[in-house]
Amino acid sequence: MLNCMSWFILLLRCEVRMNNALSLSIWPLALSPSEWINALLLFVTALGVIAATCQLRASAKTSRAIFLKDLYMKLRGDESVCKAFYMVEYGKFSYNQSFHGSEVEIDIDRMLTLFDLVCELYYQSVLSGREMKFFEYQLLRVHSNSDIIKYLNFLTLFYSRCGILKKPFESFQRYGIEKCSK
Repeated sequence: MLNCMSWFILLLRCEVRMNNALSLSIWPLALSPSEWINALLLFVTALGVIAATCQLRASAKTSRAIFLKDLYMKLRGDESVCKAFYMVEYGKFSYNQSFHGSEVEIDIDRMLTLFDLVCELYYQSVLSGREMKFFEYQLLRVHSNSDIIKYLNFLTLFYSRCGILKKPFESFQRYGIEKCSK
């Protein structure tokens, strides 16, 4: 049985003659029927690998699109997150002493948790910069709100007093700082 290199050498067997002019001729291949069958099987296998690779790529794109849609719909379809975002968007959110223990705190925390998750996925390279554009308006709008900043500062101080080294909603805060400083 011929190995790949021998097969290609036979397939492209050329003879260069030097008689006042250079001529290139390809000799007829003298392969046995079993060698032709092996070559055909190798070709069919290569086609199968190429087709499987194309199918995997298409499947990965579809899965990624579904993942992004689900993430986007979670942010846009969750009633608590929408309520919290619109409070911030329309200037109705106020961080004061009545905030702690209220339903508004639960909604704001849920929104910040989801925003933090989106930003963490970005920092882990699960989401690209292009994909972050879908979320950027909401993220930056919330991050730039002065009452949200007061709440995040309170949480940072509270975490520190409790001995927690991680900043609250760390990825969200990092993303907001990086984007707002540009």
